[in-house]
Amino acid sequence: KVAETYIRIPVNICIITVAEPPPEDVTTSAVELMVQNTGADRKSLSQSIRLGPYLIRVTQYHYGEIISDVWPKVLSSFDAFAVVVSGVLSEGDRVEEAVQRIRSNSEANIVVVPGSDEELERARDIEANLGINLCDSVSPRPTHLLLSIIAYGEFSDIHPELAREKWIIEDKVDASPDPLTSEDEELGHQAFFVVDRRTGEAVYSYYYDERSRFLDLAPNIVAAITAFKIDQSSPTETSVFRTGDWSYITIERNFYIFTLITGNDADVEELRSRFSFLPDLFLDEVPVI
Repeated sequence: KVAETYIRIPVNICIITVAEPPPEDVTTSAVELMVQNTGADRKSLSQSIRLGPYLIRVTQYHYGEIISDVWPKVLSSFDAFAVVVSGVLSEGDRVEEAVQRIRSNSEANIVVVPGSDEELERARDIEANLGINLCDSVSPRPTHLLLSIIAYGEFSDIHPELAREKWIIEDKVDASPDPLTSEDEELGHQAFFVVDRRTGEAVYSYYYDERSRFLDLAPNIVAAITAFKIDQSSPTETSVFRTGDWSYITIERNFYIFTLITGNDADVEELRSRFSFLPDLFLDEVPVI
């Protein structure tokens, strides 16, 4: 690591984005992922990212912070700036203002990057009007974005695609957050039943997901609910039965058993207070089956 500090060429890059990017702005998504994966506050220099002969560190600023706020003196020593053109910028003037502010405080190279393929033509207009280089590739991968900035920012004469083939690239910065596994995912409300204890049949049922697994299990669930021994010492007393990943929150009134099936992570006490009034509503006006 000490050798790398001297062998690799350090390049500090400030990337300027909108504060609230639209979903199609994959470039800003790549910037945010990069900041997240390098453990940095976005306005502080990130951990170093190794790309071939370069040691890259980045910061992310929003347009308003560059245009309106006091100029951060540390940015004057940066090597490159990249302005991202996003759909929520109604005009190119904010990009122009940001470029003028950078030029008045720094001699660094500036490149313009489209946030999505739809913004490519607007980015080309900005390239022509402001005399800055265009990164014409759009990718959700941080390393692809950095390679383009390095190439079009005139630090390297190797095309980004060739660099991806030839260089040793630290690609852990591209890693997306792990999606929730089935074990980690919070399980919400699944189904609601009103079962007539006398007949052992559901007189009303509701599924929170039309593809719910409980659709096929309904007969067995109704039979289990009928077998529950429920505390009837109070007309508002709610009982909770837990089986596996599920909680069955029940209350019985006039031979009807009201049951909400929900995940074990649910706030049972809160559900008790909200659940106690349902029998009265049902008995006042039985829903149409």
